[in-house]
Amino acid sequence: MLTQISITINNKHFALSLEKDFANFLQDTLTKDLNIDGNNDIKHILQAYIRAKYDLYIYETKCGELIEKLDT
Repeated sequence: MLTQISITINNKHFALSLEKDFANFLQDTLTKDLNIDGNNDIKHILQAYIRAKYDLYIYETKCGELIEKLDT
């Protein structure tokens, strides 16, 4: 089942149709990182992107450390 979420970037409205579980996750994440009820400028989008990539970096680092521990 698809769920639609929307966001405004530089005064342009974007509607996304996503699988329900991912849409719920993304909506929660966007609520924390961006203004889901108003406009978002490029600076805010870049900051959210960098935060997401940092979280991914931490996650992958921890996974790598766990894998190394399991291999020994």
